[in-house]
Amino acid sequence: MAYSITVKKFNNLSINKIYGKEFSYEFIKLLNKYKLSDEFILKNKIKVKRPGEKGFVFVVGSNKSFFNYLRTVLVNLKRVFGCKQKIIGFDLGGINEEIKMKKEIDLVCELEWRKFDWNVMPKSVHSSQFFAWKIFIMAQIFSEFDTFIWCDTSIQFVEASALIPLFDSIENGSISPVVLPSDNHHGIRFATNPTTQECIEPASSALYCNDHMLGLIGVCHRQDQSVFNILNVNSEYQRWSENNKDEKSFLPHYHKDHPKKRMKHAIQRRTDLDSRIDFKSVVACC
Repeated sequence: MAYSITVKKFNNLSINKIYGKEFSYEFIKLLNKYKLSDEFILKNKIKVKRPGEKGFVFVVGSNKSFFNYLRTVLVNLKRVFGCKQKIIGFDLGGINEEIKMKKEIDLVCELEWRKFDWNVMPKSVHSSQFFAWKIFIMAQIFSEFDTFIWCDTSIQFVEASALIPLFDSIENGSISPVVLPSDNHHGIRFATNPTTQECIEPASSALYCNDHMLGLIGVCHRQDQSVFNILNVNSEYQRWSENNKDEKSFLPHYHKDHPKKRMKHAIQRRTDLDSRIDFKSVVACC
């Protein structure tokens, strides 16, 4: 199984089809496991859930090295979206074994804490540095919930109401139901697969993109990119470029009027919780 793209050259006088590296058929079972194959095509429109409603969750994940930053994002979610907002958290390693950490996890109201099963992934991509685990978590949550927001431990929301334009636009069909809030300054042009090391973490790839890299294909490669969000963005531009009369109101991610431009959030990497904040009281049930 391999994806292909069509490249037109010389004013469309020649057309070339390029195929990527084939994905092993042994991974088809993963598509079925997470209900991502054609067998599970959705036939009915799904109502969008919003923060505070039953069926909506925030999703987080951390190992013990990032636990202090996890505390920060948990406090932020409870402060902005309320103590009763459901959160699903994944232990990526070591938190459950640390008594003090686990006690704090148990204090968080409406937090469903799960141990991430690394055995679902090939050993070649087990390193937490590869970020393949993030794609597997999203696949798992998609099989259980209609609407969710994944939060890295660096995310800080400013106000809940800033998400309203996003959900309104998803409901009326003017944007894709998958929203990537940050800009994607990456050099990936093809679909990638989190089960294959050459795709999720190719040799000599870089996590952060310097200006001189932006025009180079495949040099600046974010490890948490996947076939999921690449195909989503590609499908948006297909709808946009075809410019069918029914699609005039559709806004792709990079459109200047896309509601993600109005989201109020910040990225604060490796930020410990302010020592003046009482973690226990903020995350407690109402």
